[in-house]
Amino acid sequence: MKYYFELQFRMLQRNLSEFGLQPLIAFIVLPLLFIGGSAVLFSRTPYAAYFIVLVSLYVISLLGHSKRNTFLKTIFSFEKYRVLRLVENLILALPFSLILLWYRAYWSALLVLILASLISVVTLSAKESHTLITPFSAYPFEFTVGFRNSFLIIVLAYFLTIMGIKVDNFNLGVFSLMLIIMICSSYYFELEDDFYIWIHRLDSKGFLMHKLKVAMASCSLLCLPIFTSLILFYPKNLNALLAFQILGLLYLILILMGKYALYPLKPNVPQAVLIGMTLVLPPLLIFIIPYFFLQSVKRLKSILP
Repeated sequence: MKYYFELQFRMLQRNLSEFGLQPLIAFIVLPLLFIGGSAVLFSRTPYAAYFIVLVSLYVISLLGHSKRNTFLKTIFSFEKYRVLRLVENLILALPFSLILLWYRAYWSALLVLILASLISVVTLSAKESHTLITPFSAYPFEFTVGFRNSFLIIVLAYFLTIMGIKVDNFNLGVFSLMLIIMICSSYYFELEDDFYIWIHRLDSKGFLMHKLKVAMASCSLLCLPIFTSLILFYPKNLNALLAFQILGLLYLILILMGKYALYPLKPNVPQAVLIGMTLVLPPLLIFIIPYFFLQSVKRLKSILP
C-alpha cells in the first residue's frame, strides 16, 4: 500500500507538469489559493460552509469511478481495498475539514469526514453501471454514463433535502440542490472521441446548442424534485431559490463550453484560472461563457461543417 501511495504521488507530479505547473511551485501555491479562496468565501456568504462541504464531496467522489475501483479490486484484497478507499477519502477530506474547523463550522467539518467515510463503501461496480436504467438513454453520452456512476450521490442529495425540510433547514435544501448541479457539471469533464461529435448532422454552433439544451433539460429534471419540494415548504424563499438555480445552471454552461473550448486538449492553467475567477466574481460569467462559446465554435469547425 505504501508503494501505491508513492506511485500516486509521482502521477500527481506528472499531471501537474503536463498541466503546465512546476510541482514544487504547485504544492506551495495551491494550498495558499485554497486558504485565500476560503477566506473570500466566508467573508462574502453565509453559505460558505455548505459550499465547501459540497466541493469536498465532489472531489472525494472522483475516487469512486467504477473503472478505477474495478482496477483496484484486481490488485488488492477486499480488506485492503476497503482500507485504501477509506484512507484516500479521508486524505482528500482532511484539508476541507481543517478549513471548516478554522472557521468554527464544527458540524460541517464533522459532516465532511462522515460523508468521506460513507462514500468509500458505496462505489458502483462496472456491471451495475451498465444495467441501471436512466431517463437519459436517448441523449449520448454524458448524462447516461454520469447518472449511472453518481446514482448513489444523487440519492444522497435527495435524502439531504428531506432531512433539511424535516429539521426546517432551508440552507441544507439549497446545498442539496447545488450538489446535484455540481454532479451534473462533472459529467462534462470526460472528453469523447471525435467520432461521437462527427456523427451529429449539425454545424459547430448547432452542435453546441444541442448539447446545451440536453444539459439544461437533463440537469433541471434531476433538480426538479428538490426545487419543487423547497418551493412547497419555503414559498417565501422563491427568489433566493431561483437565484441559486440560475447561477448553478450558468456554471453548468461554463463547464460545458470550457470542455470544447480546448477540444481535443484537456483543460490547462489559463482556463482553470478563468473558471476560478468566476467563483470569486460570478458576474464574470456573462463574459467568459461567450468567450468559451466562440473558442468552442473554432475548435469544432475542424470536425463539423
